[in-house]
Amino acid sequence: MHEILASFSPPFLFLCGRFYFFASLIASKKIAPRALKF
Repeated sequence: MHEILASFSPPFLFLCGRFYFFASLIASKKIAPRALKF
């Protein structure tokens, strides 16, 4: 269902891409300091 919705609405797909990008960016910032401690 989400694939059909995304195919008909590029802005929705763009917002999802941005959300996942920022989420991964924040996650990497939180994980990086812990990884550097080793």
